[in-house]
Amino acid sequence: MSVSTETVFTRNRKKTIAAIVLLMMLASTAATELLLRRLMGLGNPVIYDTNPFYGYRPLPNCQYTRFRGAHLTFNNLALRAETDFDPDPNDKILFLGDSVTYGGSRIDNEDLSPTSPPWA
Repeated sequence: MSVSTETVFTRNRKKTIAAIVLLMMLASTAATELLLRRLMGLGNPVIYDTNPFYGYRPLPNCQYTRFRGAHLTFNNLALRAETDFDPDPNDKILFLGDSVTYGGSRIDNEDLSPTSPPWA
């Protein structure tokens, strides 16, 4: 009487290899996901509102943490500011424009412009 030394893995070689490849693919996908979310800052995108009148703008009253810990805060008018915009025009300068004035997603709100103007 001979004792078989074959294991489940050697009897099902193709299934074993397929399972190992599948596990490696899942592990690499999970590692890539973590890398992109945590280190690259792609896990919390800025959400935009669309309108046929003005095109698109970020959603108002939202806060995000983006690339390398940059904190983005949008006020009640979806402008990059810590406080809400009130209709009183005194002591205000409003900059409108593209990504230069917007600051993109890599620049913290504190780094957009000086807190006090140079003429003050």
